[in-house]
Amino acid sequence: MRKKLDFIKAAGICIMFAANGANAASIDDRVDEMEGSLELFEESINDVSNDLENRMRVSGYVDVEYVMEKDSKNPGFRNHHMSIFFQKKISEKWKFFSEIEYEDTPKFDAKDNTNISAAEGKIFVEAVNLDYLWKQEAAFRFGRFFTPAGIWSVDHYPPFVPTQERPGHIRNIFPQLVEGAMAYGSLQFGDHFMTYDAYYVNGSNSPSNRESNEEKALGLKASLILGVPMLSHFELGGSFYMDPKDASASNNDRTSIGLHAKAQYRDIKFQSEAAYAKFDGGDSVMGTITGYYGQIIWEPSAWGIGARHDMYDSNTGSDGEQTTNSIFANYRFNTNLVVKVEHHMINKDDDSDHTKTIISIVSYLE
Repeated sequence: MRKKLDFIKAAGICIMFAANGANAASIDDRVDEMEGSLELFEESINDVSNDLENRMRVSGYVDVEYVMEKDSKNPGFRNHHMSIFFQKKISEKWKFFSEIEYEDTPKFDAKDNTNISAAEGKIFVEAVNLDYLWKQEAAFRFGRFFTPAGIWSVDHYPPFVPTQERPGHIRNIFPQLVEGAMAYGSLQFGDHFMTYDAYYVNGSNSPSNRESNEEKALGLKASLILGVPMLSHFELGGSFYMDPKDASASNNDRTSIGLHAKAQYRDIKFQSEAAYAKFDGGDSVMGTITGYYGQIIWEPSAWGIGARHDMYDSNTGSDGEQTTNSIFANYRFNTNLVVKVEHHMINKDDDSDHTKTIISIVSYLE
């Protein structure tokens, strides 16, 4: 009897181990099946991600203003900009960018305008270029691009600057755009960085399909971004541009020099630029242009409140010196939508002093 009981116990134990083994095998099979499904899912996600990344990306910005300018123009609304960006990652090393700007809602109507120059507004291909991203220290750009000079000319887009009105000397001392080739990159030295942009381009006022200025222009911008205790950002830099025969300035030789500084302490941001251009040796002597501005902004949470003083002196014309004192406030609903209020007090040597107030809403489109 006892032997029978021992046999039954042994049989029961064997059955239990067999059942557990079967369950374990079943669990292993299910784990393998789930791992296979996860791998397929990850591959699908990667395929979709790569497909989206390699597609042409369309974004841009739009702004609407209400402008009140005393002793100058009647107050009114202005659909100032609608800019469309086209960006594409061609490969791991190559990318494409272009910007088409529609300013003042251009209208082309064959019934009313037999001459295209009579149309309202402006359509302008502001940038179109290809970048080769070799490495962090050296990348290359080919095509039309914004002149890398100072701060405002680079960070000029309305969603990201505090005022619609730019400082007086911007785009007058350095050209707004250039066409040619550029090398750029950043070098790291411990906690510090140096960034540079060096370019070799067509002379000013040269269209894309021909060269009205037989000389080439050279330019360089360099900035030091220093790790300074107490400051979240501290930058010092300079810009240089030389055009031996500037077709936009009566074929004068243009030499432009600029300095810039930028710093941030907690919610307080400061930036300043000073620039100088000399024109000589052309069809007529044009003299010099000088300008500078200093701007401070306090940005707690969604608000931005600030002031700016700028001066622009064009000795090449009859306007003389102009100084502008500005106060402004921004409220950012989110990263892509901001409302701005700005008031500018403009003083000129010719006694045409006046004020200008702009209320605007600006959206970045992505």
